[in-house]
Amino acid sequence: MHDTKSIAPFDGVIVEKLVEAGDTVQPGQPLLKFAKSNHLSIELNVPVNLMQGIKKGQVLTAKIANAMPIKVRVSQVYPVANGQQHTVKVKMDLPLGAPAAPGMYAQVAVSNITSRKQTFPVIPQTAVVKRGSLPRSLSDLPRVVG
Repeated sequence: MHDTKSIAPFDGVIVEKLVEAGDTVQPGQPLLKFAKSNHLSIELNVPVNLMQGIKKGQVLTAKIANAMPIKVRVSQVYPVANGQQHTVKVKMDLPLGAPAAPGMYAQVAVSNITSRKQTFPVIPQTAVVKRGSLPRSLSDLPRVVG
């Protein structure tokens, strides 16, 4: 049995521990997931019907927690859609110094270019219930990752 030290070649934080003390590991097996704390990005699953409005390099508006809206750049559009959820994973880079940390929730404004042809019901502002900075359903929210 050998003890070892893992040092990341960048400033960051541990976001996930993949093994526990006493576990047997194999060469090349990941032990931890690190996140660069100065180069953060947002990963979100965009419904396929909104993908017409998403292009690599495009600048969108995001809001993290209760912070002011900031501009984010689409850095990666994954080439495969999730067949069960009918979504495509999209990664967006946050600017350096953005008020965010790994694991925080984010809201991203994505244009629906087909919506101009459709009419939607309008909900009065007085009917919207706010509970802190997060929408009611947490499972579909994009998250900040390193």
